[in-house]
Amino acid sequence: MMAAVKEVIFNCERCTEKSKRKSVRSVVVRPILSSALNNRVQVDMIDYWTVTNSEFKWVLHYKEHLTKFSILRAHRATEAKEVAISLLNIFTTFGAPHVLQSDNGGEFVASVISELTALWPDLVFCNSACHPGQCCANKK
Repeated sequence: MMAAVKEVIFNCERCTEKSKRKSVRSVVVRPILSSALNNRVQVDMIDYWTVTNSEFKWVLHYKEHLTKFSILRAHRATEAKEVAISLLNIFTTFGAPHVLQSDNGGEFVASVISELTALWPDLVFCNSACHPGQCCANKK
């Protein structure tokens, strides 16, 4: 029975077209390894502009890398002050991470984030444009 199915798939024109598209290889990225709690966290701002019945249009997603523990905070805007207040709240509850990684640009490079790093000198900010093996956190 399995041989008959394989024969049909092998002779099927549509199936062979699909299998040709799968042959494209993707870039292999080395995983980021964390050895301690709060060593590395990832922060992203998620856009919820499609939700029309709420004043909160953004969600801050804070994810601890080792345990995959996530914290979500609703935001009205992506202003640096509001983001920094949420991060400060999380830092004072769970402790400041060693590496704060984000793929967002303007929200996290503002002067308020610089103030947070002044409060925690060991905090390293890293955007996802840097490769995990070449990240600014590994240069310390």
